[in-house]
Amino acid sequence: MFGRRSAYRVPAVGAIVGLLLLASDAEPYIDPGIGSLGYQAALAALLGISLVARQMWSRIIGAVRARFGKSARKPVERQP
Repeated sequence: MFGRRSAYRVPAVGAIVGLLLLASDAEPYIDPGIGSLGYQAALAALLGISLVARQMWSRIIGAVRARFGKSARKPVERQP
């Protein structure tokens, strides 16, 4: 009914609950390297967002220029 994998779930869940109940209080500590990692992640996110925004903006401008710009108008050829 439960399948072969469910036989492993009960001991695993029991072990996790047991470890959580036996764990002592944790002392809060933030390593100084975490701050620089946070700065790097924030900088990478800002640069990534700006790159995507620039690409999307150029696509929008390109579509508008193709639709309404001078290049969309075909020059009239004069017949001799």
